[in-house]
Amino acid sequence: MIPNRRSVREHVMQALYANELSPSPIPSLIEQHFVEFLSEKTLLAFAKKLISNTLEYQENLDSLIVAKTQ
Repeated sequence: MIPNRRSVREHVMQALYANELSPSPIPSLIEQHFVEFLSEKTLLAFAKKLISNTLEYQENLDSLIVAKTQ
């Protein structure tokens, strides 16, 4: 399979879910979930940005989700 942004987003969701169950530092998440992307520097950077931004804004995102589901 040729890695693409869609597959990176899928892996990001899996990594974030795993992090929710057992918190880990971002480098550890990347190492565990993005082995197949290590040679794809652009995709790896995309994954790191998605993970770090999601974790940074998690409270805001959770608030938006709660507001929309009530």
